[in-house]
Amino acid sequence: MQIHLAWIDYLILALYCAFVVGIGFSLKKYMKSSSDFLTSGRSIPTWVTGLAFISANLGALELVGMAASGAKYGIATAHFYWVGAIPAMIFLAVFMMPFYYGSKARSVPEYLKMRFDERTRALNSVSFAVMTVFASGISMNALAKLLHQLLGWNYDISLWICSAIVLMYVLKGGLTSAIYTEVLQFFMIVLGFAPVVYLGLKDVGGWTALKGTLGQVAQNPAAIELNSNTFQADAWTSAWKPLLAGATHNPMGVDLFAMVFGLGFVLSFGYWCTNFLVVQRAMAAKNMGAARRTPLVAAVPKMIFPVLVILPGMIAAALAFTNKDNPNGYRLPPKLVAESAYVQAISAVKEAATLDEQAGFNKVSAAIGMKLNPKKVADLVKAAPALKEADLKDKLQDAVVENDYDGVILSLVKTITTASSFRS
Repeated sequence: MQIHLAWIDYLILALYCAFVVGIGFSLKKYMKSSSDFLTSGRSIPTWVTGLAFISANLGALELVGMAASGAKYGIATAHFYWVGAIPAMIFLAVFMMPFYYGSKARSVPEYLKMRFDERTRALNSVSFAVMTVFASGISMNALAKLLHQLLGWNYDISLWICSAIVLMYVLKGGLTSAIYTEVLQFFMIVLGFAPVVYLGLKDVGGWTALKGTLGQVAQNPAAIELNSNTFQADAWTSAWKPLLAGATHNPMGVDLFAMVFGLGFVLSFGYWCTNFLVVQRAMAAKNMGAARRTPLVAAVPKMIFPVLVILPGMIAAALAFTNKDNPNGYRLPPKLVAESAYVQAISAVKEAATLDEQAGFNKVSAAIGMKLNPKKVADLVKAAPALKEADLKDKLQDAVVENDYDGVILSLVKTITTASSFRS
């Protein structure tokens, strides 16, 4: 199901894009030097740099990925915030920002050149550039995929339009335009996701009912293809107890040592204390005090953001489990069958009619290349002679049981939107 926009929706989108690009053009006249472009002339107030600091890390990748992890691993995903971000952000504010900001450097690589030498700067610049290309590519893919599946827009065109808009306002207004756009993005995300969480909780019967359902999910995650193992009832709803019990007692499959030292020390400090993308926001602050407060201001909403981005995934898992025996109910989105696989799969379905049920299922499954529901495949083989090709494709897609976690938040939004329209 795709959401069809009315003219007023397109008008709002167009006005938003025009406003964002307008920010860049309006700030162009203030870009008179490299310091203005890269550090905003060190003139931005704390609350703005703080929100920009968190928003620089809050894009399609996090919104799609955290909802997916919420469904697959439960509340333990919040450790990416509570263990994997907050301590490092505090360390950055207290210990690192005096060095960065006090050096008058315009970037982290430039600071490393001052502190060490040109080779260190070059290594950091190249490694950061490579990481940024990959991370930005994943983020743009997530955004384009969302627009394609939610609104039916062409994937390639969505990718180019989104990239062009970002390029325009950053080239014209530098870091300043990026910061103010990120602050706007922060409020848009909060205002957009809060209703999803509220309506989702309402659909599952509230937090207590959600915990009860997720307790059943933990004891039988294979019912909705989340995990082949079984866990204690609190595996999806307790952040620490399953972790303390060991790697085999939580769906994430990690122990306390890996979480605290792997994520909380190595990855966390390496990312938050040296990442040019986020540190640059603090370096745009108006003075040393504002620069040191920037990560602290960002840490406050960072602590509560799991409610907005992880809880929807947990709600999706609970709804899927509740409707697991309802063919018309909500399910976690299945992986999409490639168009090239349909030709072989349809041929396999027709040939399966001449084979016994297990052999027919094996043939169709091999043609699709994904795990399928045996009962749905058997029913499809029986009904195949009377079905058109488009119907065969729909039935084959419906028979796929492997989850497409990238589509969790999208499928939940669609379900809630449809349910809300029926209620109204």
